[in-house]
Amino acid sequence: MIKIRDIVIILLILTAVFFAPFACAKTESLSFGLKIWYPDEWQCQSEPTRMIVRSPDGAAIAMFYVLETGDIMKAQDMMGQELSRIFTTINVLTQPTPSSINKLEGIILDGTGIIDKVFVFWVGRLVVYKGKALMVLGCAESTQFSASSDTIRKIIESIKR
Repeated sequence: MIKIRDIVIILLILTAVFFAPFACAKTESLSFGLKIWYPDEWQCQSEPTRMIVRSPDGAAIAMFYVLETGDIMKAQDMMGQELSRIFTTINVLTQPTPSSINKLEGIILDGTGIIDKVFVFWVGRLVVYKGKALMVLGCAESTQFSASSDTIRKIIESIKR
């Protein structure tokens, strides 16, 4: 027979499992008003127009770039140029697809590439806000992507006003 105490313990364990990624977290505000969540143990480097958050082991990163255009088509071109600077080889697996996140319109795409001779999987997003665009790129070493992809997606999906 299950006792109330057992149910309470099970509920506490389930709560810890489901909410652990959010228990220790930080929120950063970008220069033009958008906010981004990332895990507390991740390291953040921030400048006025870009921010990089890195996993403790360095195998996964999320990069945020403020682009000086509010036009989604120009922002896509600028994103393509930036991706060409970041990756020595790049392969887009999913073409840009219209997407909305927390009521912010934009696009999402993903692919693979090589950074510093390391093969990575990446996911990218553009959102337009207040006459500017935010380019977000989350990537991880191919061997680490499955372990990091949920956290990377949570970081990317956390963008809000």
